[in-house]
Amino acid sequence: MGNSQYEQTSSVADSGPKLRFTLLAYDGVSNAEAGMKGVAASAHKEDGKSKALTIQTGADDTDAYTTGDSSSAIMRVGTVVAYVAGVDVTKPADLQKLPNFRLVASRLRPLARTRTPSCCGSGRC
Repeated sequence: MGNSQYEQTSSVADSGPKLRFTLLAYDGVSNAEAGMKGVAASAHKEDGKSKALTIQTGADDTDAYTTGDSSSAIMRVGTVVAYVAGVDVTKPADLQKLPNFRLVASRLRPLARTRTPSCCGSGRC
């Protein structure tokens, strides 16, 4: 599991969109599928009312939604689940534009094919 955060710089404090990336690696595709379902169920419950979104990610499976105040996406590439939470991403179309989901998916594919990614421990994942 790993986390990272992106904050758009703005002239007004705390007014720009923020993205939180969480990656979860599993030991098999079926466990990743179950893990994604669990992450999605928890995220939908935590965010209350959510409306489904359709975005293009290039992933094997995607669950994207908006609550009005935020938009988020959960995607699975092989054995890796990525959860991208967009805080203050009020326009659902902005969720598609902010992270390059196809790039994220292409970077996850090699990691999802092996049990021991070559970058583990190097900080380059």
